[in-house]
Amino acid sequence: MKRRITSIVIFWILAGLFAACQRTDADHPWDRNSYGNRQAPAKQVLTITGADADYGDIPLRFTLDLPSGETRAIQAWYTGACGRGKRQTAVFGGEHENLAAGEHTITWWSWDQEAGCRGEVTIRLATDQGESAETSFTLDNTRDGLTGFQDYPQYDQGINDDEEAALNRALPALLADPTVDFVAFRVGDEYEVYAERGWVVFTREATRDGYEYVEESVEGENPLARQDPMWIPTYEEELAAGSNPNDIKLKKEGYPKGDPRLSFIEPEADSYPYAYERIAAYFDHPDSADLLINWKSYAHADADLGEHGSLNIVQSRSPLVFWGKGISPGMFEDPVRHVDIAPTVARLLGLPTTFGIDERGVWSHRVYLTQQDGHSIDSVLDGTTAEHVIILVLDGLAHTELMRRLQENGADLPNFMRLVEEGAVARYGSITNWPSVTYPSHNVIGSGVYSGHHGLVDNTFYLRRKMKRASPIDQMLMTEHFWNPVAAAETLHMAVHRNLGDWSPFFKTGAITASLMDPSVAGADKTDLEFRDQTHQVPFPPFGLKFPPGMPFPVPSLTTPWDIYFAQYTEMAALWQFFYLYENGVTPSPTYLIMNFSTTDSAGHVIGPHGDDMLPVLEHIDQDLGALFAWLEWWGLADKTALVLTSDHGMQLGDPSRSGWPLDSLNAVEVRPIADTWLGVYLAIPRLEFDVPALTPNEYQLFHVRVSDVDTDAPAANVEVTARDGMNDLQALTGEDGIAEFGLAPVADVKITVRSESMTRSTAVLPLQ
Repeated sequence: MKRRITSIVIFWILAGLFAACQRTDADHPWDRNSYGNRQAPAKQVLTITGADADYGDIPLRFTLDLPSGETRAIQAWYTGACGRGKRQTAVFGGEHENLAAGEHTITWWSWDQEAGCRGEVTIRLATDQGESAETSFTLDNTRDGLTGFQDYPQYDQGINDDEEAALNRALPALLADPTVDFVAFRVGDEYEVYAERGWVVFTREATRDGYEYVEESVEGENPLARQDPMWIPTYEEELAAGSNPNDIKLKKEGYPKGDPRLSFIEPEADSYPYAYERIAAYFDHPDSADLLINWKSYAHADADLGEHGSLNIVQSRSPLVFWGKGISPGMFEDPVRHVDIAPTVARLLGLPTTFGIDERGVWSHRVYLTQQDGHSIDSVLDGTTAEHVIILVLDGLAHTELMRRLQENGADLPNFMRLVEEGAVARYGSITNWPSVTYPSHNVIGSGVYSGHHGLVDNTFYLRRKMKRASPIDQMLMTEHFWNPVAAAETLHMAVHRNLGDWSPFFKTGAITASLMDPSVAGADKTDLEFRDQTHQVPFPPFGLKFPPGMPFPVPSLTTPWDIYFAQYTEMAALWQFFYLYENGVTPSPTYLIMNFSTTDSAGHVIGPHGDDMLPVLEHIDQDLGALFAWLEWWGLADKTALVLTSDHGMQLGDPSRSGWPLDSLNAVEVRPIADTWLGVYLAIPRLEFDVPALTPNEYQLFHVRVSDVDTDAPAANVEVTARDGMNDLQALTGEDGIAEFGLAPVADVKITVRSESMTRSTAVLPLQ
């Protein structure tokens, strides 16, 4: 019996050894391009000869030992670093197909996959015939400046040590103001958002999988708890979300008592889509404010009846429609952002990927622009490309208003209906920049990065280095110089020229781009707002050019107010130039063009986003669209062109009974801004310096106080300075050098106070010895 058992055991051992000898490469999980049961080659066909770096782009040298005439294709995988033992397909560049015998190099783009990571990595190369080789080394993407992440350090934006005292006075005053929703600012790498109902402190953590926003602390109710981009997407839901607690009526503006459009949404019922992302991005730029005040959604009626600028859903949401060549029609459900538009347009035009910063903040080889805070919306693309893309921006048009009008008045808007019926429509609209205002948001559409990255951080802001106020919204013309990227941002104009070249009339090569009445002008060949026409065919104003066929005139009935009527003339001027950019017969048709229609914004400010005049305004723009469609057909470009229709921001009705100006609350506690920069506050903080470290008690002596700006060190002239020690109470004005002189015999420490209409009240103590 024992002998029999022993024989069985020996049999199974021999059988196991035989099976092991028959194992093939298919049993190894590394290599899916295995030989199966074929015999492995006798010689080493593929040999890795070196990895020439240990961070970023890592060249991998290898040789192929092949018979004459044979070629191979190469694939690559890796394990290790932050991916640990998980096998991942390596993202690499370089020739990797139809490779003949000899030495070759591919480059593993390690930042794309392992930004900020360190550890042992094993890379395996394999051919399409199953030959393979591997190498190991220590990857180190953790060195300062070489992590693969773009860094956005704090300079003077946000709150620094010199501004804390002013902030401590400002915050209680602002949070007690019934018009203020919240106040946001940056302190180092933390972002703090305070509201009367509670506050949150969060950080933005860069990871290889994308930014993570970590709530470090929450007190009371997180004012940004709801960040749903799909919140109240329809006209009916928007009105149902609000109320009219003071039962106001606006009869003159067309809103009688009980009108359901008199609906005002409280912060607790609101949503703030992508709040952490948009707040953090705003404070990335050195020219961003120290703190940014967010009005309650209805508290702006002292400025205009309809307004925008808030982080909330209604003022941040724009319609978004893609139509034409390369577009897959239908309603798309995924939430999207305005930073996604430019990458989508670049891909639609067939532009290749390049090296730049992606939406994770990682330096990547897989972006379409040299910096993009969004991504291509691939669900709207059918895989083909368009020769021409035109972006139509209906300034200030609310997503819910456009959808409502198409549902209720579609027969009056046939060309809008054509766009949505034949195109791809964002069910939930698209979320714009914060602040949701004109110049920042138009440049977001045209570049794919937030305003804190392209530099036009607000309609009005402060240029810290130049120490002067900038107001592109007031200037309107010649604003290109405000384009000031903090990292690597470019506009679509620039991206098109980087890939296709500048138009050369001599060689008849290159591309034309244009911006018509639109603030996204940087890099455009033709831009009326800069009085630039490198085609030399389309002057502005368009004197000497015949009136284009079929172009509508302004509607005379839209004369209340007059700015709505005259805004139609700017649209007519834009269409006039548009026609001759395509019709001049000298230059090629623009590859990319962006055009602004401003009547929707003018009407929204005066009568609100859902006012009665919005329908005739849209009817007139519908006629403009009809002319545009007819021209494209006439030129034979309709089947080669894609259109993108959107707005730069939303619009919301204000409640005059609950409106006000938050900066009045700052003024009441003597916290002063450097300049009039709307709700982005740049604190004017004085620095107090003494020419003596301490005073001798009860002994008369002179001392001097120098007052200067804490950010610029510029002397502050004509500032009132008070010195008090409990007995003496002295006052002096600073001279042009910022210096005030005092003489006294102090009995106690001297309290020095600075007061000025242009600087924040500040106090310091000059001690006794």
